[in-house]
Amino acid sequence: MIVEACICLHNLMRIRYPGLQNAMLDQEDEDHNMIPGLWRQQVDMVKIQQVRGPNRDTIAAKRQRDYLQ
Repeated sequence: MIVEACICLHNLMRIRYPGLQNAMLDQEDEDHNMIPGLWRQQVDMVKIQQVRGPNRDTIAAKRQRDYLQ
């Protein structure tokens, strides 16, 4: 179910924000050199803390969830 949900969200993002997605992805030039996408410049995912202890949302996880809404 998690994988299916991720696929649905991925497809929704591709439909609603096609320009944003293309800017975020890695690209290739004519000589097959990789041009890094914008996702490599952002560090938001690094700030997420590892969950420790009981199965509770961390403050960072709540912020990320609210940001994605």
